[in-house]
Amino acid sequence: MRILLVLLGILSVAAAKAQLDSIWVVDRYRYYHVYLPSQYDGETALPMVIGLHGGFGSALQFPDQSLMSESAEENGFIALYPDGLGYLLAPTLHYWNAGTCCAYPFQQGIDDVGFIDVLIDSVAALYAVDLNRVYATGISNGAMMSYRLACELSHRIAAIAPVEGSLMVHPCNPDNPVPVVHFHSYLDSNIPYQGGVGDGASDHYNPPMDSVMNVFSEIAHCEHIADTIYDGFDYTHVIWDSCDCGYRMDYYICTDGGHSWPGGEGTIIGDDPSELMDANALMWAFFQEFSLDCTPTGTPGIQEVDQSIFPNPSSGELTLSGIGTPGEIRIFSASGSEVFRHSPNGEPVHLDLSHLPNGLYFIHYGTGGKRWIKM
Repeated sequence: MRILLVLLGILSVAAAKAQLDSIWVVDRYRYYHVYLPSQYDGETALPMVIGLHGGFGSALQFPDQSLMSESAEENGFIALYPDGLGYLLAPTLHYWNAGTCCAYPFQQGIDDVGFIDVLIDSVAALYAVDLNRVYATGISNGAMMSYRLACELSHRIAAIAPVEGSLMVHPCNPDNPVPVVHFHSYLDSNIPYQGGVGDGASDHYNPPMDSVMNVFSEIAHCEHIADTIYDGFDYTHVIWDSCDCGYRMDYYICTDGGHSWPGGEGTIIGDDPSELMDANALMWAFFQEFSLDCTPTGTPGIQEVDQSIFPNPSSGELTLSGIGTPGEIRIFSASGSEVFRHSPNGEPVHLDLSHLPNGLYFIHYGTGGKRWIKM
């Protein structure tokens, strides 16, 4: 049983968009940073993405590295940046107890899962949050923490998007399956994608990423395992799909970058970020497909839509039918950049994309509770 005492405290930092707040959890104050997009009106509940910094990081450093506040502003979600804990002699270098890693929180047995659990309620008491659409992402030790949340807080987390991290919880026994989109680099030597002990400061064993994805696909009873749908000079995209609730596991491995946030900013101790992939765009497109509204019977919480794209592949002109209106069509390049947006007023929808270069594209469509993504 987990018993946590919570006391709300607010310290305004800037305009209403950004605040550094605190809550009292058990025996200490824990801090967090909230970013509210301009779409926030205090009445309409918005989805929320929890961004978890890596080791040696902080809640104030992570937004600059990930550029997640920019994504929150563009896409209309609340960005929540919790702060981990650090050693007394290095109080600004923070970590998470992600299971078997890392540093002070792991050594002291800090209940970071409990902190995030009450933090979600605390933030929802202050702001209009859609509690069916709370997601988690993070880099390195923060990615490990997002995996732990999926294992131990699955009734609150609708999907996760770990970046350059691995699973440090053994065994992982969530109450519900959780969709996962994972981002890694072939060049990451700190936490190698193929597993093993990297050259990072924590000096611990990392399970191979294929095995981690297999764990979550088995929990979700996925029928199709490790299906490579794109393998190019820029990255590889592998999926585990046909899972309970219409869930899916996506794994992106880029060929550049390293131990860094794809499409983000570099840090003093990290590698140069990938320029071939935009993790923020890809993870937000993924998050929009999933919510906690799911009955684990194979029936997706977001309704399946009769849809067709013809011709596919196309020379530039294509027709979409069976999608329903009104809604919005957004097309993303293989690297995750949005290249086209259109609001149809009827169907079938005829699009002329001949101005786009040859390549692989993702079509995202949303109307009401129905969303789908096709290639």
